[in-house]
Amino acid sequence: MSKTVSDEAFKGYVKKILPFSSVDGPGNRSIIFLQGCSFRCGYCHNPETIALGSAVTTGEIRLRTPDDVVQEVLKYKSFISGVTISGGECTLQPEFLLALVKALKKEAFHILIDTNGDFDQAYYERLRPWVDGFMLDVKSIDPEAHKKLAGEDNQKVIENLHRMAGDRTLYEVRTVIVPDWPDNTATVTSVSKVLAEKSPSTRYKLIRFRPHGVVGLYKALPMPKETEMENLKKIASDAGLSQVILV
Repeated sequence: MSKTVSDEAFKGYVKKILPFSSVDGPGNRSIIFLQGCSFRCGYCHNPETIALGSAVTTGEIRLRTPDDVVQEVLKYKSFISGVTISGGECTLQPEFLLALVKALKKEAFHILIDTNGDFDQAYYERLRPWVDGFMLDVKSIDPEAHKKLAGEDNQKVIENLHRMAGDRTLYEVRTVIVPDWPDNTATVTSVSKVLAEKSPSTRYKLIRFRPHGVVGLYKALPMPKETEMENLKKIASDAGLSQVILV
């Protein structure tokens, strides 16, 4: 792959590149973790990925060009079915992400974007032609509950849920189930309704909260009970979803 002026025009903070993963999209995939996140989730397992720019304090994070990243991933192309770009929140570096997906698509990679959905329609329209799908986190359907969990409101997240479901660009939606959180049932019910109406074949993954690696108040919480997980799965299945996964 030859370098171009446009490739070199953008640099981004890259946390790491995982050569192989079987849990971040279909098949065996390389995962590119970009640094920085717009949310401050109380149950975050990777708080070291939040800071961006001058706030970055670890030498593991590197400022890299799209071409540099693509050249590394090309080493694994014969062994993978695609690339997933994650974070942090990868859309927090919007121009670098756009340049990166264009460079990856030139090499015919299948591309998924793993996102918290905190971006507007204009950026979605710029990104959409260059990717094959999105993996969207919906933490809470209620704005105030979302603020308590993530430190920000969820307006853009919910707009993107409807937008992506309507466009059939969703590979997967995920919700972390915090034990006995009062919004769990409402969130699963609302997300399931949207998916059933607009994109019923989309996977809905319900993820058990796990305290390992969590810092702060949420570290003291237990994992949710199996009965709660099964009840939430039943809500999603009864809504008409064919792929409801508990992890």
